[in-house]
Amino acid sequence: MSTLDPVGNGGRAPDPGRWGITVVSDLHLSLGCNRGHDAGGHILHDAGFARFLGHVRRRAAEERSGWRLVILGDLVDLPDAEAPPAETIAVLTQVAAGHQGLFGAVGEFLAAGMRVDVVAGNHDVTLLRPAVWERFTDLVLAAAGDSGVMTGISLHPWIYHLPGVLYAEHGSQYHDINAMPALLGLDGSDDHRPAGRPLAAELARHRRRLRERRAERSWPAALLGGGLESLRFAAVLARHARTLAGPELVRRRAAYRGSTLRRYAAEVGIAHDALVGIDELSVASAWSIAGRLFRTWVLGPAARAAPSLLLRDRRRHGPLWRPADRSAYLRGAWPTIHRLLRAAGQAVPYYVFGHTHHPEELAMPDGSARYLNAGTWVSAGLPEGRPAPASAGTFVEITGGPGMAAPVARLLRWNDEAGQPEALTGHGTAHESEQSDVERLIAP
Repeated sequence: MSTLDPVGNGGRAPDPGRWGITVVSDLHLSLGCNRGHDAGGHILHDAGFARFLGHVRRRAAEERSGWRLVILGDLVDLPDAEAPPAETIAVLTQVAAGHQGLFGAVGEFLAAGMRVDVVAGNHDVTLLRPAVWERFTDLVLAAAGDSGVMTGISLHPWIYHLPGVLYAEHGSQYHDINAMPALLGLDGSDDHRPAGRPLAAELARHRRRLRERRAERSWPAALLGGGLESLRFAAVLARHARTLAGPELVRRRAAYRGSTLRRYAAEVGIAHDALVGIDELSVASAWSIAGRLFRTWVLGPAARAAPSLLLRDRRRHGPLWRPADRSAYLRGAWPTIHRLLRAAGQAVPYYVFGHTHHPEELAMPDGSARYLNAGTWVSAGLPEGRPAPASAGTFVEITGGPGMAAPVARLLRWNDEAGQPEALTGHGTAHESEQSDVERLIAP
């Protein structure tokens, strides 16, 4: 179970009653986004993130607050869960070499006596493999230059729960193409190897193969290759639909909830029945996925090809072809999670997620709880050329202490030019309409 145990503040001994939590998400460190990749610097990573953590350290020291950093998934883009650990470790090592400044900043944060909690996301779920996590901590240790800092860093395979304060997770389990039927594994071991391959992994592979086919020297070869790849992907979709609707998956889920989730419930401090209800939210429907694929790949392109006939200047708002709201699944999930925890007597005031790259803040109608999305730190480009949201460097800050009736949470953005955080405006329910339909479907 996560607790607000005393942590350092990078300076004087902390006031026992003062504490702070900084939650960041979706940094997406990768081989294609390192310091040598783009001289212009298209991501707000190493230097900017180091300055940000330096600011947090100084503030914690000045206020004598115990502080911790929560990295809420997708810190690193790694091979999927079925890849051999050795392959993942090799990629992780190369990514760390390309982001020495950022790894060093995390190491310095730990060396100052503060805490770092890493939650696995869909892009770095392989951190759950013990060998991969050990390599990650070794890389942070090397950056920190202090073996003692390892006691200050922890991995959370799914949920980060601070009783009475915070419920947080990456959020990909409620995104149908990214959901894993048994995120914590089926064998009940400490390996936590996720079971099942999410459809998003197959979609990414399909896009990659289509690009390779389009690179063929002759257009007949490119056309034939693209057709074959499309047929192969159609077969993958059919197998995936059968799996989702089959009795075997139902049986495996029941066993998973009765054994693995029962142990995890005790570990994370959430009632087993409530945790089972939360897990049920991740059940994906083959029909819902098919409908979204049809809207994205058929209706969307058709509408764009005939803008003069379909909705004219209002075509971006057409309800018939617009892809699913990239945040809708989290907007639907968090109130249910709140109700489940409240029924178990374990409700918290704040529910924090990532994954969508869309920072936003919502509240229950009765004011009993709030949802905050930490957004992303990708500033002007993602791997494979995907566009980024307008606001980057966003984070959630939660503070508590003497004289405060309840913890206070704020959604902020790091202004690197000013060297300080600023309030984030315009973070309601708008989306990034510039993103292409297929990119909306697959990303993040």
